[in-house]
Amino acid sequence: MVQLFPQDLVPKLVHDGEWNHYYVIAKEHHIQAWLNGVKTIDMVHDAGFADGNIGFQLDHGDRHTTIDVKTLYIRQM
Repeated sequence: MVQLFPQDLVPKLVHDGEWNHYYVIAKEHHIQAWLNGVKTIDMVHDAGFADGNIGFQLDHGDRHTTIDVKTLYIRQM
């Protein structure tokens, strides 16, 4: 986990059972992410890798989570 979003706001932000839009900008160790238009991450993660593979992980604690990807764009900046 890079940064924990306040758990009390998650139900207001996640469109359960519908498509969600997730946008990430990672420039070296600076990571910014938006979920459905709301910035959820903006930090410098010095312990992370600056290059390598890209992976996806979604964690809802004890809930089973499945990820279906409708459209995926990756662009080197």
